[in-house]
Amino acid sequence: MTSQRKPKKKSLFSDLMVKWHRVILLVLSALVILGLLFSFYRSNMTFKTTEYTVASPYLPNAFNNYRIAQISDLHNNVFGKNGSKLQEAIEEANPNIVVLTGDIISRRTQNTDAVIEELKPIAEKYPTYYIRGNHELYRDQNMENAEAFYKALDAIGVVRLENRTVTLLHREATIHLAGLTEPLGCYEYSSPPKMEELLGKKGDGYTVLLAHNPLPFQTYVDWGADLILSGHVHGGVIRLPFIGGVLSPERSFFPAYSKGVYQSGKQSMVVSVGMGGTKFPFRLFNDQELVIITLTSQSIH
Repeated sequence: MTSQRKPKKKSLFSDLMVKWHRVILLVLSALVILGLLFSFYRSNMTFKTTEYTVASPYLPNAFNNYRIAQISDLHNNVFGKNGSKLQEAIEEANPNIVVLTGDIISRRTQNTDAVIEELKPIAEKYPTYYIRGNHELYRDQNMENAEAFYKALDAIGVVRLENRTVTLLHREATIHLAGLTEPLGCYEYSSPPKMEELLGKKGDGYTVLLAHNPLPFQTYVDWGADLILSGHVHGGVIRLPFIGGVLSPERSFFPAYSKGVYQSGKQSMVVSVGMGGTKFPFRLFNDQELVIITLTSQSIH
């Protein structure tokens, strides 16, 4: 009789182990799902402020600690009532200027009033400069009232840099801010822009280039830009540890430039992951960001 009961005890132990394995599997599955949902929320519904410091020996000493707030790839997003959360984040960062590096609206946007209302208090308080991205360029070609958005930007005081350069004065010193609007074909065919045809030869002095597309980095370096501010790639949409961004807007995998600071000798490029995105694909492990760049002069001893 004893020998007949032993298999029953073994079977009971096995059943308990199976149940515990199932419980553990359910808990782990729930944690993974919660993690994905949390990342989806953070990556698509909110934003954070990311700070970068960029040093150069060519930056005038007077511009040491000069701060630039970069808004890129907003894609119609309005954070808080009338954009209050974005406005508060910029005010907290206290930049010297604000730059809008393209795709502030999406290609099929009809009504841009909400975005204009979001940007209006910012442009009233800080010098604000804007370049178009591929979404605006596409919209220009396919929407009858596309020009109304640019007129609204003008009305709130945003300076549009359409392939031109302006001079920034600070503490009796100057640097240059250039805005590149490359043709839509450069995005569609991945062809580099012809910099001198669009912007002319780079002049003397430290130059910040606003260029929506970071992929022609070497072209910008060859033109002579000291600092390039870009977006466009949305951080690679999905970001993986040790790999980085997975997908570019051109539907190619693992874009070379998707987030952060890139160097070529003494020249730098900052790529923002942006503050919005198209409806699909959505972001994952890829928080939207307001970028703040602090310039430092390496000539100060």
